[in-house]
Amino acid sequence: MSSGFGYELTKPLLDKVDTVLGTVHNKAKISDLITEYPTLFDCQILDVTDTPTVHQVVKESFVKHGEIDVIINNAGYGGQVAFPGNSMYHATKFGIEGFCESVAQEVESFNIGVTLVEPGGARTEFRYGSAQVADLMPE
Repeated sequence: MSSGFGYELTKPLLDKVDTVLGTVHNKAKISDLITEYPTLFDCQILDVTDTPTVHQVVKESFVKHGEIDVIINNAGYGGQVAFPGNSMYHATKFGIEGFCESVAQEVESFNIGVTLVEPGGARTEFRYGSAQVADLMPE
């Protein structure tokens, strides 16, 4: 939610809903949203590979806000189409589709909706990050 579609989706949500809970790697990228919506935007730094911290952030969110109504996963377009040289990236994105379908069933009884955003190709900062990763790949 700190760049690209995640960022672009967050601002309209903040204008329309009570509270938006989000996670990022770096709060500096969204300081404008934190400043503009100090009571509506609850953003936590989170490394999603750190399972205990993920559990802690979810528990703290429930304690602070009482409930979660909608989960949005902004997976990008990599789950819709695959390109050579990006097999691991696309594998994770295809996996996100199955993950979201499963989570949707798991949280349905709690009245939580799950939305997976796969908007297709667009001009975001993603392409620059991908280029940096490509530079690190062995030939």
